Amino acid sequence: MDKSAPLLTIITPTFNAASTIVRCMENVQQQTFKDFIHLIVDGVSSDETLSLIANFQGRNENIEVMSGKDKGVYDAMNKGIKVARSSWLFFLGSDDYFYTNTVLNDIAPLLQKRNSGILYGDVYYKKYGRIYDGYFDMEKILKRNICHQAVFYHSSVFETLGYYSLKYKTESDYHFHLRCWLKGEFEIVYFPLVVAYYSEGGISDHSRDRALVEDYPDIVLDAVLTSKRTFLEKVNLSSKVYRKIVQRYSLAYLPGYIFKTQFMAGRLLAFTWMVVSFPYHLITKKLVK
Repeated sequence: MDKSAPLLTIITPTFNAASTIVRCMENVQQQTFKDFIHLIVDGVSSDETLSLIANFQGRNENIEVMSGKDKGVYDAMNKGIKVARSSWLFFLGSDDYFYTNTVLNDIAPLLQKRNSGILYGDVYYKKYGRIYDGYFDMEKILKRNICHQAVFYHSSVFETLGYYSLKYKTESDYHFHLRCWLKGEFEIVYFPLVVAYYSEGGISDHSRDRALVEDYPDIVLDAVLTSKRTFLEKVNLSSKVYRKIVQRYSLAYLPGYIFKTQFMAGRLLAFTWMVVSFPYHLITKKLVK
């Protein structure tokens, strides 16, 4: 990484965002920590978005813009990742903004100490008027997605796992996060800080991605079974995955995933462990409630 490069790149995808982009840029520039680039990736907006950005860019040297046709927001995010020069990356929607003007100042010392992995906090979810959503363990990430406006990614994460899949139009970030958590390739650290206000206008807020729903069992099992975890760790985690598949779909789905030739011994042990540990899971779940 270039020593002259900033610590952080804030990537904001835009398309016809004239009504929100100025507020977003103003909010970013109000951060007391300044070692960042605000990279705006525009999809050739037909409204005033680009002219508003150009006007603001003239007064702020740390704003960079690239504009070109893309295949949607995740394609724009991928383009931003590929040109970013920083060690750390953060994605901020044009209609989202930082919770306070000291967020980056609070998080920067933690970023500076690490040369890999993921650091995440919380967001304030305006639609429901609450903070979302604390620490994400394996059980939780299997159940629901973390908001990517709360996540800081080291550039090596994308070098290791690749970019956002364009197959999933509204929940490619969930697909990516599942692989991040389940593969266990790098450290993932929770920091109890509200990072941003999250607008209900996000694309993954409206409905489930049907392609992801259909591929979910294969995604999570492949991530676990091809990970660098120990055999017993794979068995234990796969049993949680099987339980989640049963909860999301039905018991009829399991045979197709248990009796595949690849990793069959691990799959069978994981299924056995799921059955044996299921009563314990129910008891502890009730105790937690």
